[in-house]
Amino acid sequence: MKMLLKTALSLTAVAGVSMAQVVYSGGLGSSMADQGWSYQASTVPEGGTASATTGFSGGATMGDTTPAITDRAGWAYGRTIAPSFPILDRSTGYTVTLDLSVGSENHLSNDRAGFSWTTMGSDGFGVEFGFHGDSVWAQGTTPTVFTRAETATTDTSIRNTYTLSVLGSGYTLANSGGTLLTGSLRNYAGAGAPAIPYATFQNYIFLGDNTAAAAATYSIHEVAVAVPEPERMAVIAGMMMFPALRFLRRARH
Repeated sequence: MKMLLKTALSLTAVAGVSMAQVVYSGGLGSSMADQGWSYQASTVPEGGTASATTGFSGGATMGDTTPAITDRAGWAYGRTIAPSFPILDRSTGYTVTLDLSVGSENHLSNDRAGFSWTTMGSDGFGVEFGFHGDSVWAQGTTPTVFTRAETATTDTSIRNTYTLSVLGSGYTLANSGGTLLTGSLRNYAGAGAPAIPYATFQNYIFLGDNTAAAAATYSIHEVAVAVPEPERMAVIAGMMMFPALRFLRRARH
C-alpha cells in the first residue's frame, strides 16, 4: 500500500496517468513465477548448467547469481507473457516502480552489473539500469553500446522504491531520496551487433543478472506500472511474440 501511494504521488509529471497496476506483489505471499513472470538461467560457456538460484522469502522474490559469475538469470514480463500488461507508449508517458534491495554485487567491468533493470517501450526505446553496491547507472550507447552513462551514488543494499518516469524522448529515475538520474531513452537494437536481440523487446521489463561478467544477490518486493487511462484500457491484438529472455544468450561478457 505504501508503495502504491508513492507511485500515485510520483505521477504528476505525466498528465492523466492512472493509478498503478501491480504486476508483482510479494505481499501476496508468492514468488514472481507464481504471479506469471518468466524465469530463465544460463551460463557461459553455453550448454552448461547454471548454479544461480531463486526463491521466495520475507515477502520478496530472491535471486542469487554469486555462486558463478558467468551465470545469467532473471525475470521477464510483458504483453506477450501477460496480455493485460499495459502498453508503454512514451508519447503519452508511463511510470514503472520497483521495490528492491541488492544484498551484494560484484563485477569484472565497470560497465557490467550483477543486477539490471531493463524497461522497453512499445517502439523499442527504453533504458537499462545497472545496480552496483554504491551506485545506480544507465547503460549507454556511446562510445559503444552497453557502456556506463548517467550515474548516481546511492546505497542499493537498502530496500527502496525506485521510480522510472518516461515521457517523450527522456526518462527520470528517482527513489525516496529524490531524483537519481535523468537522461535520454535508448534504442539499443540500433546501436550495434551485440544489441540485436533488443529489436524484439517491446512493452517489456527484465529484472536480474543479464551478464557473464557480474553477479549479485537481490530481493524484489513489488513491481507496478502506470499509464494514461485510455492506454491502460486499450486492447491491442497481433503483437509479435518474442522469446522471454532471449537476450540472456547474447554475447555480452
